[in-house]
Order: sequence, then C-alpha cells, then structure tokens
Amino acid sequence: MNFSKILFYICLSLSTVLSIMGYSRSSLWQGGVISLIITAGWLLAGAKFASACLTGSVCLAAAGILLKAPPMFMFLYVSLSLASWDITMMELSIGSNTKEKKVDLYRYIRYLVLTMVLCMGLSAVIIGRHLSLKIPFLAMVILVVLFIAGFDRIIYYLRKKL
Repeated sequence: MNFSKILFYICLSLSTVLSIMGYSRSSLWQGGVISLIITAGWLLAGAKFASACLTGSVCLAAAGILLKAPPMFMFLYVSLSLASWDITMMELSIGSNTKEKKVDLYRYIRYLVLTMVLCMGLSAVIIGRHLSLKIPFLAMVILVVLFIAGFDRIIYYLRKKL
C-alpha cells in the first residue's frame, strides 16, 4: 500500500470521527450515521463516486451547522473530506500522466502531502482540546517525541521517494 492511500484512509477516518463527534455533542446521532454511510460509500465506490461523496459531506456539514452542531468539528470534517477527495483525484491524474509530466506532478504531491500532514496535526490539536484526557506528563513527553520522530520519517520518506 502506497503512502497516498494510507493518507487517504487516515483523512477519511479522521473526517468521519470528527463528524460523529460533532453530531454527538449536539445530540444529533442521525448525522453521525449518515456520515458513516457516506464513508462506506466512498470506500466501496472508490474514485467513481468521489465527487458525489464530497458533495454529500459538504451538505451534511452545512446541515450540521444549521442544526447547531459545533462549527469547528463540521469545518474540519469538510476539510478532511476535501483532502480525501483531493488524494483520490491525484491518484487518478498520476495514472493518466506520461513520464515527462510526472516530475512536476511529484513536486506537487510533495507539497500536497505536507499540507495534509499539517491539516491532520491541526485536527489532532482541536480534538485534543475538546476531549478531557488526564495523561501523565511523562506519557505526554513520549507521545511528543514519537510524533516528532514520525514526522521526521515522513519527511525522510518524501525526500527519498520524490
């Protein structure tokens, strides 16, 4: 499994979790169920109905904001759904390009992947601010060190691959 597919699954699952969290905070569990249905459709249909699933995600987030769901969760839900759609479209364009065009495309992919990682980091920070977990200081330091090491590995992999 390549790196962009892993990133696609991470973005899609994070967007679903954010939608469920947003709807559950406002006691609208039906929105979370619809979000799960959209995610299942996206996983089953793949690139065929990616635009329809993105449209459904945007409509679901707009409905959530109108129904008084937390706007930050809905905004991040739409942002990560858009990131998932972008990765899907990127995979389609990579498959249809010639070798000469792929050099510029790989540079674009590098910037896209770094943007996705930053977006996921922002999502993790916002989720962490809304969840009250009592983590010991030593465990927090270990998690930060693991995050920095993981981010370093991502940068190393991108430089080596691209």
